[in-house]
Amino acid sequence: MVKKDKYFASILVIGDEVLSGRTLDTNSNHIAKKIEDLGISVNEIRVIPDNKGKIIKTAINLFILFNIIIYYNIYLNYYIKNKSSTC
Repeated sequence: MVKKDKYFASILVIGDEVLSGRTLDTNSNHIAKKIEDLGISVNEIRVIPDNKGKIIKTAINLFILFNIIIYYNIYLNYYIKNKSSTC
């Protein structure tokens, strides 16, 4: 029997406008549904400010906890980073 690896993901939303309530984040819901269809469990969604130090610290912490981190700013410049990628 072949063992299937289970993937766990976190979505990281970056944007002061989301934190302030000026902009509603509907993208996380859409992304979560799409990757759940691929068999990837979304275990956490975090929203953080546009602060370089906070972004770096949060991303490092999330990579310790999750196989996949999906992060984007409110303008939908989102990227998928996987621990096993060479990016």
